[in-house]
Amino acid sequence: MNAWDLTENTFLAYDFAILNPIQLDGILWQDLPNTAIVPLRYRSQEQLFPRLIALGQLDRQARMDLFQRHLSLASAAQTDYFCLLLRCSLPGADVARHFARQMEQYDPRRMQQDVLRLHDPRVLRHLDWILTQAQWDNVLGPIERVAWPLAALQWVHRDRDATAHTSSNRLVLAEHQWAQVVRLAEVNQCLLVLQRRLPDLEVQASVSARVDRLLAKAAQVHGLQDRADRILFVEQAFQFGDQIHGQPVLREALARAGGGEASYIGLCAEMMEPLQQRPGT
Repeated sequence: MNAWDLTENTFLAYDFAILNPIQLDGILWQDLPNTAIVPLRYRSQEQLFPRLIALGQLDRQARMDLFQRHLSLASAAQTDYFCLLLRCSLPGADVARHFARQMEQYDPRRMQQDVLRLHDPRVLRHLDWILTQAQWDNVLGPIERVAWPLAALQWVHRDRDATAHTSSNRLVLAEHQWAQVVRLAEVNQCLLVLQRRLPDLEVQASVSARVDRLLAKAAQVHGLQDRADRILFVEQAFQFGDQIHGQPVLREALARAGGGEASYIGLCAEMMEPLQQRPGT
């Protein structure tokens, strides 16, 4: 997906915006035509869920004022006023109902319902490597385009497949996909660390998916229970190659850390010899 600048003109091309009321003072959005996007079972917690703003109900000047509100917040607080922008011809109530329906998911680990944060750009940016095309069709349904911020005023978008039948099905995640969603906070933290350590690393879907696989391996194969230990495991793989963990000194450290004897970070810090990349890794 190619990034583009959010300008007055590109902003005017959208019918709805989604914002997170937890991140914004009520005075910044309560004057706007808004609808809560909340699954039925969570109606009593409506204040915790995103709001759909009907941009089409605002005149041009009001929309320009709203865009300036977005710019001001981004400049002053380094925070995006809008989480998502949507292009859709349906009434706002229908759009909110569709989105809320897609958010509700089943957590097989806890054996109870949970919420997929589809309004969170930090989640949405990873769905391309988690979801199938059919699942994406379910997410979008009647929505023609969904856009979200990547960095600063850089945005990306995904369009509904114009040749596909508009799906009215609810998104259902497989167990392994829900596990990937649960790891996304760690994936995002790893990506920040890697971008500091490896400035030339271009973060694409394949990189994020590799980070996820390494985190799963650190936890499930090596038994690393501490998040910081798992992040170091990923960092080493990116710096020195996946085979670095086959070196005897690291195999021993992983075994000891996985057994609860000590932290993996602490054991690696005690190593006398610096790690080296093997030829071909």
